[in-house]
Amino acid sequence: MAEPSDPLVREVALLLEKKPRISVLTGAGVSAASGIPTFRDAQGLWEGVPPEDVATPQAFARIPGLSGVFMMRGAEGCWSAIPTVAMRSWLPGAGGILISP
Repeated sequence: MAEPSDPLVREVALLLEKKPRISVLTGAGVSAASGIPTFRDAQGLWEGVPPEDVATPQAFARIPGLSGVFMMRGAEGCWSAIPTVAMRSWLPGAGGILISP
């Protein structure tokens, strides 16, 4: 593999080489491209529903079933989602690393 020319990329690459396990956090765009609904877009899960009303420990204590039902709305899009290149790179054995802003 060629050495990265950007000093920051080189520094990150050196850090990654030393770690046996790495977690990658991305924004909603990775999921949206596969058909999974996001939380904040025009038809997102939070549209018309303040998150603090359904997605906090206080909301769950107030109405125990509400948070679960609300979160299942988001899960519905997962069943028909088509994995993106980014998602496929995360599959076990794929050997892919994705760093996203």
